Amino acid sequence: MAPWLLFVMLGAVFYMGRTANGEPRQKATLKSIHVISDIKYRFATTLVSMKYYNPYNSSVSADFHVMMPHNSFISNFSMEIDGNVTVGEVKEKSVAKNIYDHAVETGQSAGYIEVKHRFTNVFDISVNVEPQKDIVYNLTYQELLTRQDYKYRHVIHLSNGGIIDDFLVEVFITEPQDIIDLSVPEIIGDILMNITDNTELDSASIEYTSSREVYIKYSPSRKQQEEISDKDGVAGLLRVEYNVDRQNNSNLIYASDGYFVHFFTPDSLPSLPKHIIFMLDVSGSMYCCKIGPLKEAMENILDQLNPELDAFLIGKFSSDVSWMMDKFLIANNTNKELGKNYIKALQADGFTNINSALLQSIEKHKPALTSTKKSIIIFLTDGDPTVGVTDVEIIKKNVREANEQISLFALCFGEDCDSKFLREVATENGGFNGKIYVDSDSSLQFENLYKEISSILLKDITFVYLDGAVNTSSTSFSNYFKGSELVVSGVLSQEYLSTIKVNLTMTNFWGRDNEILELELYGDDFTIYDDGFSQNSSLTSIQSFSEITEKTYAYITLQQLLKKNRTEEVRHDILNLALKYNFVTPLTSMVVANSKVKEHFFEEETKQIPRHHVRFTTTPPVTVPRSTRPPRRTPRKPVPILPHIPAILLKPLNCEAELCFTDSIQCRNQTDIVLLADRAAKIYIYGQVRKVSDTNCLETLDRVFVNIRNRVSEFTPEFFRIRGKIYEGNILEKVHLKLGTFVRLLVSIQKTENSEKVIFLHFKIYRSFIEPKGILSDYVKNLHCTRQSPNQIVLSNKVTAFHKVKYKTIIRRWKRCFKM
Repeated sequence: MAPWLLFVMLGAVFYMGRTANGEPRQKATLKSIHVISDIKYRFATTLVSMKYYNPYNSSVSADFHVMMPHNSFISNFSMEIDGNVTVGEVKEKSVAKNIYDHAVETGQSAGYIEVKHRFTNVFDISVNVEPQKDIVYNLTYQELLTRQDYKYRHVIHLSNGGIIDDFLVEVFITEPQDIIDLSVPEIIGDILMNITDNTELDSASIEYTSSREVYIKYSPSRKQQEEISDKDGVAGLLRVEYNVDRQNNSNLIYASDGYFVHFFTPDSLPSLPKHIIFMLDVSGSMYCCKIGPLKEAMENILDQLNPELDAFLIGKFSSDVSWMMDKFLIANNTNKELGKNYIKALQADGFTNINSALLQSIEKHKPALTSTKKSIIIFLTDGDPTVGVTDVEIIKKNVREANEQISLFALCFGEDCDSKFLREVATENGGFNGKIYVDSDSSLQFENLYKEISSILLKDITFVYLDGAVNTSSTSFSNYFKGSELVVSGVLSQEYLSTIKVNLTMTNFWGRDNEILELELYGDDFTIYDDGFSQNSSLTSIQSFSEITEKTYAYITLQQLLKKNRTEEVRHDILNLALKYNFVTPLTSMVVANSKVKEHFFEEETKQIPRHHVRFTTTPPVTVPRSTRPPRRTPRKPVPILPHIPAILLKPLNCEAELCFTDSIQCRNQTDIVLLADRAAKIYIYGQVRKVSDTNCLETLDRVFVNIRNRVSEFTPEFFRIRGKIYEGNILEKVHLKLGTFVRLLVSIQKTENSEKVIFLHFKIYRSFIEPKGILSDYVKNLHCTRQSPNQIVLSNKVTAFHKVKYKTIIRRWKRCFKM
């Protein structure tokens, strides 16, 4: 296959390839679609895999097209052709663009594709496939699910362009609280419908593996695909919606590996009174298909205003600004009718004076500002400033200087707005920006945005983590909307904490409130981290739990940075995070190239761009001269061989060598053995042997209990019982455990010389234990090991030396360890 190169940006893709005549005669056949989404503690990782086959006698193209939620980040891409796997790398955009330009200059063909779709980012690639060959595309993206209207919504965009035999979507959900109100509605397009029909997707199966874990499977047959569309098959949005049972607890904090995530959901509070200004664009560009939906939406929104809580004022702007009234109106029926009549009379004409519209809206609010009411501006426009002040940086500066405690929500109607400007001016002034697409549901889109904005329960919320956290994401929020969720993530100052104190300040219905909460940290005590083991056979497997806190912190921080004004410091922070966590963002791109292009170009890249570089080197063959040293006269003493795998292996904190144990004087003639216990760490590991021995007490270890914070798991040759679930020994033969920040433990089933199954334990110590007890207590402290000879080491707290031995593993490979 000819050399190719791919350059991926958010919403845009560059791809390269060659065919015989410049255009593919046929397309490769799509053979399978597999989508796996794994949601753990609201953090979703989605893998989209598509397999194509070329049945023709000439090369054809295989087109891979994936739409992703707008707030997701691509974190991995790979493709496999004829057994060869190529993986994408995230680079600073200027670096990736230089690679693209270099490829063009050296004669490779190039193309540019940009596809826009509602609420999505788009990944697109087309690669030539040789005759009778397969290609498999794998794209992984990640997002933190947001809560809106009391539900978390996970959306998968399905579009395969035909009927296929192998179609599978799997969704795994794991939450720290009971999962409630779960639904999988029928697949729909992205046009909103003003209906309350929540018909379930009958062909999707839902299985509760526990009250906190759910497995969802959707695998439509050819007939079911044809029922949706006999030509296109399944195309639309597969939605998974759910909530969790908080049991009247507004706070949840989980932590792992020194990172924490704090969820705050105070839904039981009453709504705040509001002063609302609607500032509406009626410039000439609103004529035709925009002014009508705006009028319809505004009339419905006025009906939703609460006369006991809300006061409102409507303004319009084009070349100039004018007002319905000079002061706010209580939202009673009489005033609502006045508002509707004003809306009906709106006509589109003139230019767009955004600066005056915003500044006058702020001035109207100032006489009515109070500490107990929420002041809001809902600003809608369909274009850029064209009259008055047109420099958006000056407009932002003017708004910042004029504003006092007013939340600005900037809504873009259509495709002609400066989205970056609206996002930044809204974020800088305590609100957010929204997009209204010009379509048959435009009025409903506006109403839904207002519904989210209007249900404010708290304002001016601040979290201060006392003696517990550093380097947090944003801890100050202008508003809390009913049915939503505030999320703060950060780095703990101490890796091992059981509780954390939070100073929470906010304004609610009754006024300003300040309280100090002591909250328990969940999740940093017992983590399964092996790729080969998964409770749900899920995408990320349970090992990723120890990573999602850090990934969530990076994700939240990146999202907040992307909403800020792009100063040099902000750009630097975005790049560092995106490159560290392999996220495709507006400042980074993904490069996929064959190794020849990579190696040739990155040598040049390191000279041109010293920052954020990656160096690729090729090591030439080395000819080692024969030694002139005289032959050894005294042969080395052979390393003793153990008759079977040692019962326990342990790697101390500051030692590269592994210690192995088949016996301990402390446990002879006992059936119950304390292996390791530490009250401060709340870790207790103890075992039972099959028979009492006065020579080798560990060789028949066949039952092990791991107790951490009073949660017990049991391991036997017949079964593993983990978190209350039982896994048969013939299905699961090993598992890796991460016990807090102290130790990682491999538990596996091995066979003795007599083919008896016993438990094998492999400890890796990562932190010195504080008050250790048990037969392994002398080896989990802060000690040093000294190699006295190639076959002998001494520990700093021991007089007796450890001698090298070797043993055969279950797969008949030789390994070495040091035994007393």
